[in-house]
Amino acid sequence: MARDSKICVAELGTRSVTLAAFRLVAAGGLLLHSLTQEKLTADFPSKSSCHEHLKTLLREWREKEKIKWGERLTVGLASESLLIRFLKLPGTCLEDVQAIMDFEAQQNIPLPLNETVWDYQIIGPAFEGIWDVVLVATRKTVFSELKQTAMGAGFFLERVDAAPLALYNAFRFNYADAKGCSLIIECQMDSMNLIFSENEKLLIHTARFPGPFRNPSAADKFPEAVLLREWENSVERTQREIEHSIAFYCNHHGGALPSRIFICGTPEISGLQQALKEKMQIEVNIFNPLRNIQMTAVPPLASLGSIIGLATRELKNVPLEINLLSSESIREIAFIRKKPFLTASAFCLFLTLINGWLYFSKAIALKTSTLKNAEAQLSTLEIRAAEFQRLRSEKEQLTARLIPILEALQRGTIWPTLINALETSLPPKFIWITRLEPIVGNQPVLPSPSEWDKPRKQPEQAAALKTGWHLLIEGLYLENPSQAKVVDQFVHNLAALFSIPDKTQVIRLRDTPDGEHWAYRYSLILPLN
Repeated sequence: MARDSKICVAELGTRSVTLAAFRLVAAGGLLLHSLTQEKLTADFPSKSSCHEHLKTLLREWREKEKIKWGERLTVGLASESLLIRFLKLPGTCLEDVQAIMDFEAQQNIPLPLNETVWDYQIIGPAFEGIWDVVLVATRKTVFSELKQTAMGAGFFLERVDAAPLALYNAFRFNYADAKGCSLIIECQMDSMNLIFSENEKLLIHTARFPGPFRNPSAADKFPEAVLLREWENSVERTQREIEHSIAFYCNHHGGALPSRIFICGTPEISGLQQALKEKMQIEVNIFNPLRNIQMTAVPPLASLGSIIGLATRELKNVPLEINLLSSESIREIAFIRKKPFLTASAFCLFLTLINGWLYFSKAIALKTSTLKNAEAQLSTLEIRAAEFQRLRSEKEQLTARLIPILEALQRGTIWPTLINALETSLPPKFIWITRLEPIVGNQPVLPSPSEWDKPRKQPEQAAALKTGWHLLIEGLYLENPSQAKVVDQFVHNLAALFSIPDKTQVIRLRDTPDGEHWAYRYSLILPLN
């Protein structure tokens, strides 16, 4: 599980509070970055004052270690605040056990379920159709107060675990090579937790009586002989409780006798180690929770088991993963963690709207100014356009007056051009032109000299369009060696200037020489294009 920030854990005991910060290292290990232990006074005026004191401790520790606000916190509760039950439930599969857990919780928790928060975990595989299940519960008020305390100190609860179960996780993390049955004894001022670990089997028994060590604050009030006698009695009570728990584990849970004992808890456990070793004739060791932990400094080993176990929850393959945070609480905390981001998003959205309003206001003002300038320029252009329109109208009027003149000039150049073309095409000898006249159909267009003073009707437009304008050429050719071919030569030369598709249709008349006349007539009709 990749995590760049610190792993913050807190164990809330009855007489002390332990706070620690870890970091993940390569190969799935843990680095103990900082550790703080604070003793709690036995007497608080009220629960609220106790939670206020705890809130102050958490806040001061966060500021001292420079832990960012809103960091996640894993909390371990002491066994005095919890109800831990180990159940044996029938079932052919995991789903069968999960289906009856609500009923089992109602039977084993001596409080209404709506007043508690609880969680469970199935331990190991089934044996002959029986599943081992650990059930952990606490009052909902304890959880609510803890959540408010953590949030008031700048933390968000990530999980709430049981300290004895966290101690079991720490043992499995540090002594994964331990074979057989091991017994872990955690000695506290007011109780003693006995944890049996044998492969996949687990049993935790809590003895609710003063442990082998009296409160040090009361030690000076009794003579040495009294303290020595009390020490011996405490050791005997501890031995009887251990033997009773071992018998219960072997008879009711089918476990084996412990091959070794690990003790942890109060700083005086070294004396207890030697006493138990002498009386029980079994290997007794001090539990080292930092066996597989890297650290920047060496802290006291006696009471760090639960803290290490809480930190291992960030690793993979943790044996027990109890979490008293309900799904509703997880969603609520997740929402609270997101609230600053949601607020920032809403603020950014508001700024976006403001910027949009300012942008469009500026755009409207700029557009209005541009529109006014464009309208002013448009007025000037409209005046110029009107002037151009007036000039265009005058131009059209002049053009209309000029076109007839141009056409007349063009028509005046037609005949000179035509005569020059005929002169160019006419053979140099033996032929000449006697008549040249435009016609429409078979009718001449020009009046005869005798009719020049009389009005003459123009040919109808329909007839002109149907038959077209033609040029009538009449003339004479002399007796010559080529005879009538001189007319053919003339037509051939005209073909380059006129559109003559068929030369036979152009020659209207051509007299055949008979030797009786000095000249012979010919007549041509050429289309005018």
